[in-house]
Amino acid sequence: MSRYAAGRRAEWKVVRAMKALGGLVTRSAGSKGLWDVCAVFPRTTDDPGAIWLIQVKVTKSGSWKDANWRQLARTAFPPHVTGCAFVFRPGKSFPAFHEA
Repeated sequence: MSRYAAGRRAEWKVVRAMKALGGLVTRSAGSKGLWDVCAVFPRTTDDPGAIWLIQVKVTKSGSWKDANWRQLARTAFPPHVTGCAFVFRPGKSFPAFHEA
């Protein structure tokens, strides 16, 4: 499987997981921006809501902090917005989660 196909497959796993949590989710086709997936969790009477801007990485080596991640990590987001990454490794059942 190509790196592109592996990355796309991982992005769709994240999209399905965020939808299962109740998010309104968009995947960025082509992954040319700072995030690959945007998940919006609407405000309710008990919850102020949240927006997750997600980088999705697939790596064998463990090295994944590229220029997009560094930019996302440096960005000062409003309190309800979170920049984060899900890092998939071969042979691991669940991705690692990293908050910017």
